[in-house]
Order: sequence, then C-alpha cells, then structure tokens
Amino acid sequence: MKPYFRLSILFLFFLGWTAGAQTSREELLTHIELTAGNYANYPVPTGHLTPAPEGYEPFYISHYGRHGARYMTSDRAYRRLQKQLDTAQFLGILTDYGKDVYLRVQKAAADAKDRAGELTALGGRQHQEIARRMYERFPELLSRPLQVDARSSTVGRCMISMFTSARNCRG
Repeated sequence: MKPYFRLSILFLFFLGWTAGAQTSREELLTHIELTAGNYANYPVPTGHLTPAPEGYEPFYISHYGRHGARYMTSDRAYRRLQKQLDTAQFLGILTDYGKDVYLRVQKAAADAKDRAGELTALGGRQHQEIARRMYERFPELLSRPLQVDARSSTVGRCMISMFTSARNCRG
C-alpha cells in the first residue's frame, strides 16, 4: 500500500506544480495572430542578436524559410463564405459590422480570383525584408563575393520566395 501512497503523493505534487502553467488557450488569446496557422504572416523579429563569442566572427548565414504570404489554395472557401453572407444579406439579418465584413470578403475574393496559392505582394515584401535584415546585420558577409546555395520545391510561390530573398541579399 505504501508504494501506491507515495505514487499518489508524487502525482498530486506534479499536478499541483503544473496547475499554474500557462494554457494554450491563454497563449493564443494573448497572441491571436498565432491562430492563423499556415496563414499567419511572418513575425517581424523584435529581439536582439547575440554577438559572436570573443575572438570569433560570423562567416556564413543559413536561412531556412517557407514561402511568404499567399492566397488561399482554393477559391472554394471564398465561395462558401460568400454564399453564406449572400443568404444573410438577402434575409436582412446582417448587422452593420456584418455588412462591412460582407464587403471586405467580396473585395478579397475578387482580388484572389484565379490566383489560388500564388504569392501575394505582401509575401514578396516579407522576403525582401528578410534579405534587408540579413544585409543590415551582416554587411561584411554580403558585400564580398558570395556563394549561394538556394533550394526550393517546384511550387511557384516557393521559387519566387527563394529568388526574392537571394536576389535582395545584396542590399
């Protein structure tokens, strides 16, 4: 019986220790942009770089990224949402905010028409900004002859993202 008692006490201690931990829900509500998953924009770094240790200096840059902001991979989501909003509009049950959302969805759907999965202008700017930050932080590396090994899948938005970053790393 004693081993079970000790195990129970240990379990209760562990349970009490983790009770004060931050929950995923709290974290997501604090940073609502994280709920967008794959549709979230690249976060702009806000921290500082750790300097190289005494006697060392940077000699290469390694960047692993994914495509920048893109249009949804299908127009189906826009059509479904538009159909629901059309019905609500027809029934006269949209609030003023709902009417505003309705107009914004129509505008977004028109902008995205026949562009499923393509890189957006924002996506291109995101990669230009990544390259700009690299150049500003490591001008000694990027102002001399470079050997760039850039790889991408064959998906257009990925190739354009890779090319945009590589092309702009010279400032």
